[in-house]
Amino acid sequence: MLQSYVETINKLLQMPKKQMYDKTTKYAIAKYEGKKIYITEFLIAKELGYIDKFQGHGELLHYLKLIPYLFACNYFNDIYKNINDERVVYALNENERKIFHVVDKENFLVSVFVISKQNFEKQLGRRFVHLKNLDGGTATPHILSPARPFWRHLGLMKQLYQDLAKMAINKGEA
Repeated sequence: MLQSYVETINKLLQMPKKQMYDKTTKYAIAKYEGKKIYITEFLIAKELGYIDKFQGHGELLHYLKLIPYLFACNYFNDIYKNINDERVVYALNENERKIFHVVDKENFLVSVFVISKQNFEKQLGRRFVHLKNLDGGTATPHILSPARPFWRHLGLMKQLYQDLAKMAINKGEA
C-alpha cells in the first residue's frame, strides 16, 4: 500500500503545467491512524508554483515525496489543532523551524509549509491548541540532521527516503 502512495505522489509531482487544476478529485498519498490522507492536483500545482497568484515552495519539491513515509511511520513531533477552522497540523521539528502538514476535516492535505519556531510561538495561543507531543516516540532529529535545512539537500533526501522506507517495512506498512 505504501508503494502506491509513493507512486501517486511522484506521478502528481511530474504533472505538466496547465490552465486549470482539479480541486475535487482526491488522490490517496498516505495513511495515518487507519485513515487515508488525500491531496488534489491543485495543491501540488500551488506548491510547484504553477498557479500565478501563488509563489510556490520549490525547495519543498523533493520533500513532498517523503509525506507517505512520514505519515506511515508517525514521524511527527507535535500535533496541533487550528481553533479557527479545526484543521489538524502535524508538525515536524527541523532545527529552528517547524514543517507543518495541514490536514482538513475530510483528510485532505491542504498545505505544507515551513515556519520558524519563533513565529509559531507567537501564534500558538491565539490560533492553535496543542493536542499531542510525540517527541518521545520519534527519532526525527538524528535522521534529519546534519543538513540545515535538510529539505534543500537532494542527496540527503534520497538517503532519507531509503531510511524511512526501511522503517515503514519494519512497521508492516509496506
